[in-house]
Amino acid sequence: MLSSITKTQKPSFNDKEILSKTKVTIEKIGAAISIIAETPRIIIRPVIPEDVPFYQNLLWGSERVMEKFADSATRLYKDEDSKQKGIVDYAQNRIVDAEDSWCARWQSGNPWSGMTVIDKKTNNPIGHVVIGGGELAYLFIPEAWGKRFGSESVTVLTKAILPCLVMSGYAQRLPEVIEATTRTDHVASQTVLARADLASDGQINKRKFGDKEFERFIFKAPVAELVRKYKDIKHEERQRKNNKAPQFSLPLYRLKSSSKAGKIDEVNIGGHSLRATKKRRKIFS
Repeated sequence: MLSSITKTQKPSFNDKEILSKTKVTIEKIGAAISIIAETPRIIIRPVIPEDVPFYQNLLWGSERVMEKFADSATRLYKDEDSKQKGIVDYAQNRIVDAEDSWCARWQSGNPWSGMTVIDKKTNNPIGHVVIGGGELAYLFIPEAWGKRFGSESVTVLTKAILPCLVMSGYAQRLPEVIEATTRTDHVASQTVLARADLASDGQINKRKFGDKEFERFIFKAPVAELVRKYKDIKHEERQRKNNKAPQFSLPLYRLKSSSKAGKIDEVNIGGHSLRATKKRRKIFS
């Protein structure tokens, strides 16, 4: 049974309209993998080294952004040694330098890595989303708050990118359930998760960070259910398009086949258009 939180805080949000206008491109080049999702308002792409200043200065290093995230602490240093030396290198390490950095994951074909959200109107980054081996997290700059960029980005991540990744066959170590935790005092984050079809049972989870204890809700969603819902939405979309298509009544003898023998570079599976290239690209739209 869903909690009262999920029931009362899930506002009207037209996810079907967003998903109908979302294009997901998954590309394999050698061992590396790339996933790009585009809606009329945003682009979600893999994190790159050039993103480090944005993450360090405007996300992890911002007290306002981190105020209700986990323990409320900013992330400035990769370790105690860097802290003692005053070297601000948390983002550089997590995104680029660490052995299991986000960039290293993309290059090795591991899709459970960080993604940057770009506002198409300004062409500037406004936030990030990630499903790190089953755990969902996200952060957005204050300028993006209240404009549904968070809801749109997380919805596209869970209800388009993840299902397309599963259907592509490129998902390594696929989790059965994705989870996200949010503090009980962070109502906006709870709304974002509910819109993305994650649900909480309403039980309070307590966790200590240092000498402080925080109360949190845990939201979950079965991956199989997210994939099923995506397929249903695309199926309904295809049916609507077919119903709108003009119908012609032609004598049987006038019908001719337009198919020609040759290389197939596009296939439709379950209403999803997949176009293949030498780079093993799969496009879901």
